[in-house]
Amino acid sequence: MKVAILGSGAFGLSLATLFKKCSHDVTIYTAIEEEYKEIVEKHTHEKVLKGVFLDQDLKVTMKIEEAVKGQDLILIAVPTNIVRIILNDIKPFLTKESCLLFVSKGLEEKSGKTVSEIKEEIIKDTLYGCLAGPTFAKELLENIPAGMTLATKDVEVKEKVQRLFNPTKVELEIIEDILGLEYCGAIKNTLAILMGAFLTKYSYDTVKNYLLVKMLREEERLLPLFGGKSETAMTYAGIGDLYLTCTSNKSRNFTYGANLILKKEEELTTVEGKNALTSFLSLLEEKKITTSIFHDIKLLIDDEITFDEMLEHLRK
Repeated sequence: MKVAILGSGAFGLSLATLFKKCSHDVTIYTAIEEEYKEIVEKHTHEKVLKGVFLDQDLKVTMKIEEAVKGQDLILIAVPTNIVRIILNDIKPFLTKESCLLFVSKGLEEKSGKTVSEIKEEIIKDTLYGCLAGPTFAKELLENIPAGMTLATKDVEVKEKVQRLFNPTKVELEIIEDILGLEYCGAIKNTLAILMGAFLTKYSYDTVKNYLLVKMLREEERLLPLFGGKSETAMTYAGIGDLYLTCTSNKSRNFTYGANLILKKEEELTTVEGKNALTSFLSLLEEKKITTSIFHDIKLLIDDEITFDEMLEHLRK
């Protein structure tokens, strides 16, 4: 199967390596010359996959037309804030038979839109799906057992993605709730900030699991308000990704929450979960909802609530 992977970040490269091991014909696209040279000449990308040597036969290009033309599937693995640019770049080379698969997570910073909403703005008549699940990029390189969720309404996309993953050890579940899957990917980043704060204050497994249940229930409650389905919270992309992101210090959002409690202001860099928080609060305001975990996270970030006060809010 011929697949293009647009984006040379950790997740895109890990998927490319995984698919190459399974005998798929993989082409990677990057717009960054430095990354292109390193992958082609050294078969590494130390910035995102330290200590990993990539397959020497991986095809890499800086020409977008060369990357996407004639592919069975085009997998878009760039940051969400770059999706709009990439879609405009590939639009002239797409046909009605083109199949797009998005693995970008989160909301566009300026508009607060999901990837599917951006796609519908720019390219209306192309088949597509969104893929997510509890996976760390570097671990995928080993072709280990894992679970991922594909959200699509197009049979052809479903069949192609199944073919892509069939030789791997990844179990693929398929749903139609694209918007719900996308919001799960954004919600878990914001909730990871809270978990990072909690587990810094109370480093107990009991506390961790107490909070996970609270957060899962909040996700189930809010997904329908955001246009998704509550049951999507129980998928790999929902509870699976929520658990992974909220229980690992590999998560930048988790670390951000920890630094809030430790008062390490110099280390409070911008993270996806904080950016998405503004969009969530705007959506909740439209629905006239004034109490949620998101409101408490905002107060915590702005230092307008004590930790004990926040705990009291959560218990109500």
